[in-house]
Amino acid sequence: MAISFVIFDMDGVLYDKRDGVRLRALSELSGRSPEEIDQAIFRSDFEAGAEAGHPATGVEYLDGFSRRLGVELDRETWIRIRRAMVAPKPRLFSLARRLMKHVDVAMLTNNPILLKETITECAPEVVALFGASAHVSAEFSARKPDAAVYHKICALHGHTPENTVMVDDSRRNVRGAIRAGLNGVLFTNPIALETELVRKGLRTGGRGPGALARHVRSPVRSTMGQRRTHPAPPSSQTARVAGPLANKL
Repeated sequence: MAISFVIFDMDGVLYDKRDGVRLRALSELSGRSPEEIDQAIFRSDFEAGAEAGHPATGVEYLDGFSRRLGVELDRETWIRIRRAMVAPKPRLFSLARRLMKHVDVAMLTNNPILLKETITECAPEVVALFGASAHVSAEFSARKPDAAVYHKICALHGHTPENTVMVDDSRRNVRGAIRAGLNGVLFTNPIALETELVRKGLRTGGRGPGALARHVRSPVRSTMGQRRTHPAPPSSQTARVAGPLANKL
């Protein structure tokens, strides 16, 4: 069945995520160690619940965040720290932009509703490219790898799971996507990802299937040429991929 919808994860795929930057900034504000903060907030039931939509508002989330941090954190400071901890990956945004010429694309990240409310400030590149198709898990009252979040985003955009690819850097989330009936792709690097998308029949360039893939010495063929060539990535770097019927991840 032809792929008509591609969903990208945010942190770790579209952006490099630097957790240490956030933890050090919060440590300086609170006087607590980064390890304490990580356990109290980001590895706690509070954060997991927020990613699943509880609490349901940014104000409530920030209040709970501040209580666990031990100091009051205002919205502007939270935005500043969230923005500082990520760096966009231009090659991934370019790939998504090229895919948009041929299929629907969206973003889905496990994050609280406060990120959705502040995404223009926290991730302006996402807003510029994906617009209203940039989603946080809290919108769907479920988080990856729960099948419900995958089914809800597919339904919202009018696609079946079988026609959908989920690109994620988390093995757990890829397995969840596969169990939900989607085609799961484990992100490792941009070339391996584009090669696999082309193998699935997707067009990643304006004139042919794969602006990069032709220059990777692999079985995948492309009709789009460039003057420069690139060696194939080592087999250990090849994207680990599974479709709806696979279970090897």
